[in-house]
Order: sequence, then C-alpha cells, then structure tokens
Amino acid sequence: MPPPAGAPAGYPPPYAPPTVPPYGAYAPPVRADFSTIFSGTFRVWTENFPPLFAVYLVLGLLVGGLSVAAAFAIYGVPYVAGGFLGVGGTTPSLSDAAAYVAYQVAIVLIAWVVGSAVLGGVTDFAIRRHRGEAVPIMASMSRGFSRVLSIMGANLLVTVITSGVVLLWGVLLAVGALALVAGGVSAGGLALVCGGLVALPFVFVLVIYLWLALSLYAPTIMIEGKHAVDSLGRSWALTRGHKWSLLGAVLVVGILVVVVDGVIVFMGSIGGNWAVEVVATAIGAAVTASWIPILVAVAYDLIVRSPQPSMWPPAMMPPPPAYPPR
Repeated sequence: MPPPAGAPAGYPPPYAPPTVPPYGAYAPPVRADFSTIFSGTFRVWTENFPPLFAVYLVLGLLVGGLSVAAAFAIYGVPYVAGGFLGVGGTTPSLSDAAAYVAYQVAIVLIAWVVGSAVLGGVTDFAIRRHRGEAVPIMASMSRGFSRVLSIMGANLLVTVITSGVVLLWGVLLAVGALALVAGGVSAGGLALVCGGLVALPFVFVLVIYLWLALSLYAPTIMIEGKHAVDSLGRSWALTRGHKWSLLGAVLVVGILVVVVDGVIVFMGSIGGNWAVEVVATAIGAAVTASWIPILVAVAYDLIVRSPQPSMWPPAMMPPPPAYPPR
C-alpha cells in the first residue's frame, strides 16, 4: 500500500504481517512411539522384502550349511539326531559330550561373526530406506562388513552385561542352596535362597531394562561411527524416555517372530529330512530374522529425529513494529 497523504519521506508503509501458514498448517515431526515404531518396521520390511529376504536366506543357508559340516566333522554324520544324547539316541560318552560342546561353540562363533556383519548392513540399509534414500542393499552390506568388529564387540558387551546379572543371581541362589544342603537349615543359607527367589522378578525386569537401554548400539555404530563401548553409552542416552515404546514394539514383534518362524520350521521338520530342515530354517530366518534389526533401526531414526522441547512448537510471531508518530 502507498504511504498516507502528507507522510514524511521514509515513512514506513502500514505493517503487513509475514505470510506464514497458520499453526494448524504445521506438520510436527513423527514421534517415536509404539505405533510409529511398529508401523515403520513393517513398512520398511514390506517395501524392501526381496533384498532383505535374499540376505537372510543366504545367511541362513550359510550358517545351516556350516553347522551341518561341523556336525559331520565331529560326529561323522551330516545331521545330529538326538542332541546331547549322541548320534541316533545312543548313550553319550565323554567324547560325545566334548564333541557336543565343540559343536555348539562352532555354531555360536559362526553365527556371531557372520550375523554381526549382516546386522550392521541391514541396520544401515533399514535406516536409510526409512529416510527415503535410494541405497542398494550391497552398499549397506559393505559398510556392515567394514564395521563388523565394532558390532561384534558391542554385541559381546551387551551379552556379558545382561548374562552377568543372571549369572550373579544364579550363583547367589546356588550358594544358598548348597549351604542348606551341606550344613542344614541356617540363617545365611535360608536368607540367600529366599532372597534369590524373591529377587527373581526384579532380575528379570533389570535384564529387560538393560537390553532395551543398550539395544541401539548397532545404529549408532553404523550411522554415527561410534565404537563398541561408545555405542552403548550413546544408546543409553537415546533410549531415555522411549523404553516403554521400545518394549511394546519388541514384545509384539518378538511374538510374531516366534509364531511365524516356528510354523515354517515345524513344517520343514515333518518329513525328518535334514536337508529339508536346513532349508526350512533358512526360509524362516529369511522371513523373520530382519524384523528386530529393522525395528531397532526405525526406532533409532525416529528418536534422533524427534522434536526437541526447545525447537517445537515454532516460536510465537513477534509483535508488529511501532510506527513513529506523524
């Protein structure tokens, strides 16, 4: 608008507020709650099902094939029937027990090394796809292999921390039980046993709490370049205030994993053929094994991009400037 008649030179025009959309037009960032974590997990999985299925199918066949090879090398047969009871259900000997332990250690090591590399790659892929980036799966897998030592170290630390709590509880309970058996009913032994039984639910809750607090180590390693120890501290800070949402999503997805994978593996074991069982186990892993890593990746991405109290909602519009008198 032109200045009013008789206005001095330089007189500002009447104030016109900036053209900004009303507050109702702002779309706040998506928050990291149960619904967004759960829906984001299966959105990433369904939109990227073929590459994720292929990665975990190869991983399942690799681990299954190496497991069969380890069983053949230790037991002399390609498949172990009867578990710890030995081959074909025979009575176990000392050598059978040693072979069984070696067999289990070999499987754990194989799954730990190969699975850590895949975990890093899938985590990187899931975060970038959740952000809408067009990243190929093999590029993320390459990054996962480059960070495999940090993933393995953090995984080991989480396992030691959570298992250590359970182990400490078991040792105290066993000491109390042995004291009762060896020396009769004593105050100390009875206190340890009763205290251990009472503490069981608290131990269970503590283990879950620790796992949730440390669960985001893989995303912080892959996206922020953290190392094993640093990633745990970063995960602890990120999950503050989000543990209930994480717990709900992990419980629901975990139940779905058990049900779906159990059905696939059961159907493959009906015929009693070891090769079919290996393939069925690999297919079950190909379908469900990516769900928890994707969930953790999506939760991380939602948390780091959640609005901060100092940044949202937008600041109030400043008042109009005061005009000089005529």
